[in-house]
Amino acid sequence: MDTDNVRPIFENTGVQSVDKIEYTLHQRSGVNLVSFGDHVNITATAYDESGNNASCSFTYEAQKVTYPNYNFSFTFSVKNVECDTNWHKRVWSEFRDLLQKGCRQVYGDTYNILESEIRVHQDKAKELVETKAWIEVRKLNQSPSAIKDCADKAIEAVKGLKGDNLNINCSNVELNFVGVTSENFTCDDEGVLQEDSKLCVHCMKGSYPDSISNQCQPCPSPDLVPHNSCQICTGDMTTDKTKCLEECQAGEYSSTGYQPCLKCATGTYSNHTRADICIACSPGKTTLKLGSSSIHDCKEICPAGYFGFLGLGECELCPKNFYSSRKGTSRCTECPAGTVTTKPLNTSPDDCKVIDHCESFGCENGGICENTDQGRYYRCECLPGYIGEHCEITVDGCLSHPCVNGGTCSKIDNDYICKCDSGYTGKNCETLIDNCVTDPCKNGNCINQRFSFKCICHTGFTGERCDINIDDCSPDPCNSGGKCIDLINDYTCNCTGTGHYGRNCSIEIEDCYIGSCLNGGHCHDRTNGFECSCSQGFTGQHCEINIDDCVSDFCKNGGVCIDGIHSYSCLCQPGFFDGHCENNIDDCKTNPCKNYGICEDRENDFYCHCLQGYEGKLCEVNHDDCSSNPCNRETSFACIDGVANFTCKCLPGWTGDHCEKPINECESFPCQHGGTCFDSNYGYSCKCKEGYRGNDCSVDIDECESNPCYNSGQCKNTDGNFTCSCLPGFEGRLCQQHVDQCQSSPCKNGGSCHDIIENFTCLCPSGWTGQLCEENINECKSHPCVNGATCHDELNDFNCTCLHGYEGKTCNKEIDECLSNPCKNGATCVDEVGGYRCQCVQGFTGVECQSSDTDECVNNSGCKNGGTCLQGRCQCTPLYTGPDCGKEKSADFDLFFHGTEGSRCQTPITNVKDTSQFSVCLWIRFAVAGSIGTVLTVLEDSGRTADEELREMLHITEDRVHISYFDNLQKIDLHLPINDGHWHHVCYTWSSQSGHWSVYRDGIVITEREGYGQGQQMPGRQRILLGQAAANIDGPRQFHGELSQLNVYNTALEPTLIKSMATNCSIDRHAGDRHQWTEFSSYIEHGIDVVIPTICGSSKCPPGFRGSLCNIPIDKEPPVVTFCPGDIRIISKDRLNIINWTEPLFGDNNGVEDIVKTHRPGQVFAYGEYNVNYVAFDAENNTASCTFKIFVLPYNCSDPPASKNTIKACGSWSHGYYCKISCIDPERYAFTETVPQVYRCGKEGFWDPPRGQIFTFPSCAGEIFFLYSMIKVQ
Repeated sequence: MDTDNVRPIFENTGVQSVDKIEYTLHQRSGVNLVSFGDHVNITATAYDESGNNASCSFTYEAQKVTYPNYNFSFTFSVKNVECDTNWHKRVWSEFRDLLQKGCRQVYGDTYNILESEIRVHQDKAKELVETKAWIEVRKLNQSPSAIKDCADKAIEAVKGLKGDNLNINCSNVELNFVGVTSENFTCDDEGVLQEDSKLCVHCMKGSYPDSISNQCQPCPSPDLVPHNSCQICTGDMTTDKTKCLEECQAGEYSSTGYQPCLKCATGTYSNHTRADICIACSPGKTTLKLGSSSIHDCKEICPAGYFGFLGLGECELCPKNFYSSRKGTSRCTECPAGTVTTKPLNTSPDDCKVIDHCESFGCENGGICENTDQGRYYRCECLPGYIGEHCEITVDGCLSHPCVNGGTCSKIDNDYICKCDSGYTGKNCETLIDNCVTDPCKNGNCINQRFSFKCICHTGFTGERCDINIDDCSPDPCNSGGKCIDLINDYTCNCTGTGHYGRNCSIEIEDCYIGSCLNGGHCHDRTNGFECSCSQGFTGQHCEINIDDCVSDFCKNGGVCIDGIHSYSCLCQPGFFDGHCENNIDDCKTNPCKNYGICEDRENDFYCHCLQGYEGKLCEVNHDDCSSNPCNRETSFACIDGVANFTCKCLPGWTGDHCEKPINECESFPCQHGGTCFDSNYGYSCKCKEGYRGNDCSVDIDECESNPCYNSGQCKNTDGNFTCSCLPGFEGRLCQQHVDQCQSSPCKNGGSCHDIIENFTCLCPSGWTGQLCEENINECKSHPCVNGATCHDELNDFNCTCLHGYEGKTCNKEIDECLSNPCKNGATCVDEVGGYRCQCVQGFTGVECQSSDTDECVNNSGCKNGGTCLQGRCQCTPLYTGPDCGKEKSADFDLFFHGTEGSRCQTPITNVKDTSQFSVCLWIRFAVAGSIGTVLTVLEDSGRTADEELREMLHITEDRVHISYFDNLQKIDLHLPINDGHWHHVCYTWSSQSGHWSVYRDGIVITEREGYGQGQQMPGRQRILLGQAAANIDGPRQFHGELSQLNVYNTALEPTLIKSMATNCSIDRHAGDRHQWTEFSSYIEHGIDVVIPTICGSSKCPPGFRGSLCNIPIDKEPPVVTFCPGDIRIISKDRLNIINWTEPLFGDNNGVEDIVKTHRPGQVFAYGEYNVNYVAFDAENNTASCTFKIFVLPYNCSDPPASKNTIKACGSWSHGYYCKISCIDPERYAFTETVPQVYRCGKEGFWDPPRGQIFTFPSCAGEIFFLYSMIKVQ
């Protein structure tokens, strides 16, 4: 598996009576990806159809599985070798080409065959060449049999090599294939080979691969470390924590105290690290979950009759009519319908009894008893004048002062009656008599008042009953004689005939308007009208009529004239063409006749004269020569039609044109090995001699069918016997004896040898590797040295040579140059990389603030590398930096051009002495594929200041190179496309001696010529411009992209050097001797970013590629979301619902590798709100995401009516519905509670703020009610 992360897949095997199971990964990342070697906690929660759930937690580790290397070796014998000492390397080159070809003919580029070792053994008169190779798997999902078959195909391809077809610069060479000496699958030092699947399984944490048993063995005690996988993590380790064993944390344990660690089981805990056992809670207590880390996590278990949170901790007694029959319960069970409990502590369903409350208790004073809730409770419906649970209390109805609004209370028997004041009515005089019931306000709202009403008129009306429409035409607002028409709270002006328009007829009408004159006609404004000048081909008042150009019929031979605009065209009858249908079409022009038929043209038709054997309109039909049944029906089985002939297919034993002649099959002596042949009408039969069998006696009876050879030995059948050819590592007649491969002590440098079948393995000491421990491990391969330092490999160690300004084992520590207090005269020292900077106090200047303002540079002699002092500071040359110009600038950067106006980089004028040779090389990448722009221009500067005086000598754009060194020679313009969005290495060279020039792209010569400017010198005053043409222009010619490692040379570079630079820019940065890349960061003018580090940094591949073969493009572009669903809202009476949706779609320039999602379509959702997230990954782990919400609601937003004495105004908002309420008359009414500015109902389906289970708006009450309330409270 080629990735560092996996997404676990769970199978619900053996789970029954469960509606669904959800798995949750508890980790920091929001994406369900698990790194190899990491332990993560997983909780599985099962739900039944009623939403009840149970959980189980466990630890998970992803185990990495990779493809093994397939190693094989074979031997050739070589005689009469007359070569140099390196001839065997050239033999390998021949082997390699044939091996690759033999495998790739079947499997393409799925596998790559690489050399492991070549050995030459001297054996008397001949030499043995043993070649060891291995197969690298490039693609996923490959079977072991296919990998082995690749090796077999490769070896088969080299078997036929002989000395005379070798291209190795040798003579008289005899080369013969001896045989395969070994072939096997092997794994690296982190995995073991599975014999059945032939895959390398990497050992899980806490185990290591044992080379002897070929199994993953548990790591022993921390004092014994048999493998790197068993190292203990320490605080100062810089390696990946997945490569060492960490301590078990509190709440975990293991036999060693280190990984792999298990969480303490429920009921136990561990309160320290490196625990080897968990402590049990005291009796009667347990823990809530796995992995408890304190004794305080042990909680008391609730006994029967009690309940608590998760059944532990602070326990409460089950309430009335509930019971719990077991301990440790988190809830009590309600009694069955119709039963109740009669005591506090209930531990069994038997504690639930059936009781008739009305029979046991009853109601007094004539009250009526009623059992409720199926007999669990009862209530008494009391007669007027009685109250209490059993109607046992007699009451005076007037004691509570029930009559309001001035009403008088009188007691009547067991009740009371209110005599209401004028204007009020109701049982308690609580209702104001509604004087608005007759709807007296015609165009307004009626406000009820005591004894009367008040009308609040709508806008535009007045009067006591709002029955008068206000005249909005008084005074008259219309101008220019317009007629005013009165509306409700508005007016309109009729401007007809006034020559004006607008609300008040105040704007003069323009008679020429868009559409007055059609079809391109020109409108001329006239008094109260207009006149049109029509375009050619049109007429009419508005130029609306197309003049018919077909009035005179110009079309011949029945052609139909089609009118156009100031033109016409002819639609010709079949067989005629041209503008007026005058010419007959040559119907033979398209050569319609097939099978060499000759075409004869006719009017709107043709005739084909067919060759013999063909017929049909186009001679396309081959005449059936079998239609006459020419073949003998009794001796043939088929007739094959030809062209003017036929072929008969005869039955066995017959021949002839018509199958009329019999055949004697025994004349050809078909029986082999002395067998006797017997002829028959339809074939023959053979009687075989002893020892042979088969239809032709061709099969020798094989004594090898019983597989007598052991240990995969090759059995060879002989006459009456067999022989066994043993694989390397075995011997004996039946290959039954194992050869000890370690007898020759092959392991070097103190390595220990372990014999295995057909081979051996060496366990190397620290610092050594290789099959024989012959290779010193290159500790510099992991690039431990940073900040530009040079790494030197040592035995089991490395040494870093740091650049100026850095120190430490890996040069990771910046030297603090301020420790030596270099700044003088009270200045403040500021540390910088490779130097320092002094911030001077007033009155002093200089690099170290050593000079006064009056003499800034007199005493400053500290400017290095050609730097000059100016006002006390060093002005450095382009190749150096720092306060004293003592630090060399780094070339570890790229320049990114934004392609905006003025986005350019330009060198100063350079006076070049020797201009007889010239080279320029650089890396280029256009940011957008297909875009255009000028990349580089080499200019001749005549010394004048105007840009037009600059002459372009070399000009490189998106797809061309222009060369114009000399005015007396023709310009050169050649095609060089480089704007495909990928990195390209471009070089140009020229030499005066022969006039030879060449252009390279990616190390390959695109074009080269001789004789250009031979013997001449290029102009000496030069400058280089990057990012735009010489003229100050912007727009599409501005370069938008990246440049790197641009160098200019005073020589014409050799092709081999250019190819090396294009293949590997990290180790072949050849700085220019005229201009080098480092200095260009000093010439940036505008719109350019400096990108650090360079694309040519530590990688050995060309820019934009990675991988062992540098064939994998580096992808910086993330995927894009092409479709993302919106929020989903489900209204359902069911609590659990299956919800489906169309999943998001993603695209990527190199393909989407994986999509991780938090939820999936078809999943069960309960009531609530869910955030659904999809994340798409490409091969470089660039991501794009799609997020939406799912709402599962029991009901939608209701629309309750306005409450009493209120006005409601509602509308929609982005997430649902909202309402604003107010009292109808704020002077007389007010709300009985605090009311928000608005009530909202969102996608979740609930009103906010809520007001009970069934939402209602609050009502308004009158001020007398408030007065009464205040009196009552006092």
